Amino acid sequence: MSNDKGAVSEPAGQRAVPPITLQGFTSTAAARKTLAGALADRRLRRVAAVQHTGGMAEAITQFTSAPTPNLLVIETTGSPTDLVTALDALAAVCDPTTRVLLMGRRNDVGLYRSLIRAGVSDYLVLPLKAADLVGAIAGLFVDPAAPRVGRLIVTMGARGGAGSSTVAQTLATILARDLPHDVLLVDADFSFGTAALSLDQQPAHGLADLFAAPTRADLTLVERSLHRVGRNLCLLAAPARLDRGGEPNAEDMLALADLAQQLAPVVILDLPRVWTGFTREALRAADDVILTATPDLPSLRNLRELGAALVTLRGADMRGHLVLNKRGAPGRTDVSSKDVEAAFGAPVALSLPFDARLFNAMEANGQPLVSLAPKHRMLRDWRSFTQTLIGQGDRARAAGPRLPRLKKAG
Repeated sequence: MSNDKGAVSEPAGQRAVPPITLQGFTSTAAARKTLAGALADRRLRRVAAVQHTGGMAEAITQFTSAPTPNLLVIETTGSPTDLVTALDALAAVCDPTTRVLLMGRRNDVGLYRSLIRAGVSDYLVLPLKAADLVGAIAGLFVDPAAPRVGRLIVTMGARGGAGSSTVAQTLATILARDLPHDVLLVDADFSFGTAALSLDQQPAHGLADLFAAPTRADLTLVERSLHRVGRNLCLLAAPARLDRGGEPNAEDMLALADLAQQLAPVVILDLPRVWTGFTREALRAADDVILTATPDLPSLRNLRELGAALVTLRGADMRGHLVLNKRGAPGRTDVSSKDVEAAFGAPVALSLPFDARLFNAMEANGQPLVSLAPKHRMLRDWRSFTQTLIGQGDRARAAGPRLPRLKKAG
């Protein structure tokens, strides 16, 4: 067993756990629910997990004749003396690199120290929130010294015509102007994507080239397919043609998102307004979700469904950021912001007025807001929103002390 434990201090959802194998052994319904909730978290989406009923004895029996995974999560119910003795038996059947995380109801510093000395990577006191278990697992497997993976921001509209793509493009251009590093905008609407048109660009390559290739795209191919729009803005454009083949499946698109995050510190993935395996997994995997809605009844209805779906995919505290767009459009009685927030279950993060003249000028000139009207009053609200959004993830990472690997007692 290995207990080289490193704590990663970072906001929830910042870094996904790398691909590992995990097997869990729980004997109570509460612990089983906690482990299931943790495994449903987007940060553990690459974890291959199996849950068993039982505790330490069942784990020892299981691995007497089977290889152990990268991580064992085991609920303990015995006395401290019995537990340390059982750990000797577990160590005898564990691979040297397997890490063991225990959950139990005894809140005892002496017990914790004994378990660490015996080779346990961590001990968590029940009852326990699923998010805390995810954090403990991330602390064991996320290397704070590894190259930082880019921030994935996913945008989606609550209804057709809500303006989600305009929000994605405006966000990308503001961040590219304000941040000292690259921002990558990925237009994932294969058939009707508008990013290249709205930014007055004619990319030579894009998404279609990546997925027309006979083999899965790699980092080099993705980099070659990028189109530089400005000093800090790159675009991976959709073909926006109905006769182009090679539309990807969910697995390929998620692999592309992983590659994109290695190329830019901020990746904005603009999703089409469809509900597929890819859109669900992209929403789960995102560091931040931005939903754009208009103050009307169709948005209100859809926000209820999307809010509930995001809670299932991401947890109640990671529902997402709500942009209320086209407020005060003529000829329409707006639904109140209070009703919109109640439907979604979270406050409006950014409220944008309807401005037909401004939008038409942006569309006609192929220029984003920050270029067309750099002193427009709307940019104050936009920059307040972007500072809040990006500020969530730019805290320094701090690694805790790494404990030496300990062997079986005796």
